[in-house]
This record gives sequence, structure tokens and C-alpha cells, in this order.
Amino acid sequence: MRRHKRGWSDPPPRPKAAKLAQDQATPLLKSLDRSLQKSPVLANLGHQVRLARGRFYIECKVDDSETNEVLGRVTPLSEPAGTFLLESGSTDSGWRTIKKGKIRSITNSLANEGAETFYQLGKLDVSLKRAQKSSVEILNMERKDDSLFYYPDSSDECSVQEALYHYFHVPINIIAEPREWYAYKRSPRFMDISEDNKRLLVQFSATSMNGSAFGGVCLYIETDNLWRVYRIKPNQSSSIESAILWLEKRKWVSW
Repeated sequence: MRRHKRGWSDPPPRPKAAKLAQDQATPLLKSLDRSLQKSPVLANLGHQVRLARGRFYIECKVDDSETNEVLGRVTPLSEPAGTFLLESGSTDSGWRTIKKGKIRSITNSLANEGAETFYQLGKLDVSLKRAQKSSVEILNMERKDDSLFYYPDSSDECSVQEALYHYFHVPINIIAEPREWYAYKRSPRFMDISEDNKRLLVQFSATSMNGSAFGGVCLYIETDNLWRVYRIKPNQSSSIESAILWLEKRKWVSW
């Protein structure tokens, strides 16, 4: 095996894709699409599956853009026969392997883990499925202190995303909007909450390999029964008031 100057070995060869006839691809396309609809988060965000060049691409619309964003793909493999490869990412950032297996395994992964894989919203997805089983839209949630929330029926602590939806009633598409920060595994926490619960300052942070912290801050704000989210410049995010003052100067344009 050829070695690079730094001693790194060549990456393993990409699995060879299998060619599917149209009568094979159509039922697989429908099965993959049904699996997305079983995830409340992915269904709400309008995800769909498109067949192109022998692969199934998982896409969603971005705002009012005419083009869709590709979040993942499923590739039928030539060996072993009947095996599929689920990957996340895009042609720009490269593909990351999520699962390899039979189509049932792939569809189950999309339905049960897709929201976590693509958005880090797995806990919210689970809570929405629980709400569906109870035939309700919003689960009962209580606030413990300035930043902690829990379900009173189980005393389980809630994630920030669960609290945004079930307690503050922020729509799923607004919760999922800082996609790049979720992709880099930045974890959110509440920094400041207004007394009327209509302005929420949330910090997203992660730790680099050398131990240093990095991240950003979002302001969620409700006006006229409509929620919006804005990214705030770090040195302007010490409080809700400073974030709003900075946004007003910028005519409400995010950082």
C-alpha cells in the first residue's frame, strides 16, 4: 500500500454502486419517502427523496429558494447484493457514513434517527412522536428555574429544543434554522429569557480538539404571533437588550 509523506495511508476505495432497474427503484423511492414522513421533524421540514444517477438523495427546501438542499443520500451497493449505504453531508463537505445494511435498516434509521443525524433534533423528534401517540400537539412542560425545563409527569429534564417547541411554541423550522451550528455539534443553552417569554437568547457552543470553546448566539423573538431567529455578533450578545439594540442598528439583519 502506498504511503504519503506523513505516513498516512490511502483511504479505502468507495463501495461500488449497483444499477437499479426502474421497477426496482420506484418501490424503494416510496419506501424511503414514507420513512421520512414517520419523523415529525423531517416531515414538518418538508423533506423528500429524489432519485438521480442511481442514488436516492434526501433533500429539503431552503426558504424560498428554487433549489433544494441535499442532506443525505442512499446508495444501492453491488456487494453484498441487496445492501444500501446511508450517508449524510453534501458534495461540498464530503459524505459521512451513517449506516450500511438492508433497506429496512436504512428506512428505520431515517425514521428514528434522521432528525438527530441531520439536525441534532433527536430528542425533539421523540417528544413529538410521544405527543402524536397522546393525540396532542404540545406536551405539558414546566420551568424549574431560569434555564431548566422538565416534564412534570416524568420529572425528565428537557433539551433546549424541546423547551423551544413545547413551552415557548417556537415552530420547528425556526428551531432547525441554525443548521451549520448543529452540524458542528454546537449545543444550545438558554442565556436570557424575557418576562413575557417572547424573547429568548440562546448560546450555541462546542469544544475544539485543543479544549478551547467556540460557538455563537441566537435571539428568538416573537412579534405579531410570528417567531423569528437572528444570529447575534458575539460582542453584542451579553443580554436581550444589547442584542435587540444591535439588530435595530443593522435594520434587523443577522450576523
